[in-house]
Amino acid sequence: MAGGIGRMTGKAGVALVTSGPGCSNLVTGFATATSEGDPVVGIGGAVPVAERLKRLHQSMDTVNLFRPVTKFSAEIDSPSSVSEVVANAFRAAESGRPGAAFISAPKDIMTGDAEGEILTPVAPVRLGAADESAIMAAISLFNAAKNPVVMLGLLASETNAAAAVGGLIAKTNMPVVCTYQGAGVVPREHFDRFGGRVGLFRTQPADRILDAADWSLRLATIRSNLNLASGTSARSAA
Repeated sequence: MAGGIGRMTGKAGVALVTSGPGCSNLVTGFATATSEGDPVVGIGGAVPVAERLKRLHQSMDTVNLFRPVTKFSAEIDSPSSVSEVVANAFRAAESGRPGAAFISAPKDIMTGDAEGEILTPVAPVRLGAADESAIMAAISLFNAAKNPVVMLGLLASETNAAAAVGGLIAKTNMPVVCTYQGAGVVPREHFDRFGGRVGLFRTQPADRILDAADWSLRLATIRSNLNLASGTSARSAA
């Protein structure tokens, strides 16, 4: 559910779990979130800091457990580090290609007094628009194409990107195909332009559409709105 929230909103969903198996049960979901580009932060319980190396009930080195499947994994080891660890976790989860971040929260830190303010995460800086000359070059290629195709991939389902894709399809009437991760982006009113997914189990209609294309607009990791060019021809889009 936290991963779904992250995918729909672009803001990291949060999962709170208990220590031991509560944390280890997150691993598969967090590996998926990182590979699929869904921002999510997990806060897992842990034994008190002074007892983390003892063989206690549900003691586990969760920080190292999560490192291979997350963009950030750290433990809050003192009240003064709460703000820094939390902010860094959210920044990592939401920045660049999104993914999962994990915070280990020892019992004594969580029940103790925090020193100073608990700062809220700072929103990551989003990438700006592409270079204008590159946009115009893409428009020229697109206008010269006879069988252009839009191919949707990972992160095309982000809110801004999905809205831009809908506008692009409405203006150009191009056929659209997608990878497994790009499913669900094409709006219902333009579903007649959707050719299906590529590369699943056998040769699909989408594969044949791509084979026939002479130009493919690949929308894989777009993070901001595409501006439909008003001064170009009817088929042109930035």
